[in-house]
Amino acid sequence: MAYASETTLKRPVTIKGIGLHTGACVAVSLEPAPPRSGITFALGSERFALREATVRSTELCVGIAKGKKEIKTVEHLLSAIFGIGLTNVVVRVQGPEIPILDGSALPFFEVLERAGLVRQPARKQVAVVLKPVVVTLGDRRVSLWPRGDGDPRTLRIEVEVDFARSTIGRQSLEVDVTPGTYRQVLAPARTFGFLEDVEAMRSKGLIKGASLENAVVLDADAGVLNPEGLRFPDEFVRHKALDIVGDLSLVGYPLVGRYVAFKPGHALNVMAIERLRDIQGAFVIQDLDHPRASADSPLLVAAMS
Repeated sequence: MAYASETTLKRPVTIKGIGLHTGACVAVSLEPAPPRSGITFALGSERFALREATVRSTELCVGIAKGKKEIKTVEHLLSAIFGIGLTNVVVRVQGPEIPILDGSALPFFEVLERAGLVRQPARKQVAVVLKPVVVTLGDRRVSLWPRGDGDPRTLRIEVEVDFARSTIGRQSLEVDVTPGTYRQVLAPARTFGFLEDVEAMRSKGLIKGASLENAVVLDADAGVLNPEGLRFPDEFVRHKALDIVGDLSLVGYPLVGRYVAFKPGHALNVMAIERLRDIQGAFVIQDLDHPRASADSPLLVAAMS
């Protein structure tokens, strides 16, 4: 269900595993947090709100920081947090990145389900897109639009990928993101990569912890190398949509609008968020229970620019 009020966890939980890029044993603890606090990261003595974080890296993952300390590979956990409708939580990280687990967001989602969510005495706030935002890079394109029709309380994702060099080819997906659709359609989809890229990536200090247990690996000749095969025929575009939810959460609030993209990635998604922030009146923060926003709506509680 979509929560009209803010939520936090009933109890703290800890998740341990391997870091995708460092290969290190890492852990993350998720703890209840007070209303209006949002998503707060804690790394040692450093604490910072997701709303205040700077995106430090976007190559094969998203790394965020405030100050000198960076936390990498946050996108799957953030995707699950926003996918389930959790608004206030402390994310205490032990290590340089979030564990990759099975390469999807489902283990995070299931941990949050088991911990349980509780409603808090504050209305849930969302970021509502009011003006179109478009960013391009070559033939790649990401755009954000006002919702326009359908459910004005949700994010709609319309995404297409095209991997001409592999067995993936073109895949497309359209989905309205709710906790139910997120769990069934997006959460189980795993991250993926190409065998031919492994050496180059590892020479750059990336994917040291990658394996067939935490990623779908494709070979130009043999196709999918994972013995169990794919979870869905279109698992690749589903995972892109999963990443999109995580990347858009960097706004700091659940995003209400329409996301349309061709061949997106972390860098383009972050560029779209930055453009959204740069354009005067492109979005506003408002209570979820309010009617659909308009540029001159008296119900807008904070204009963002």
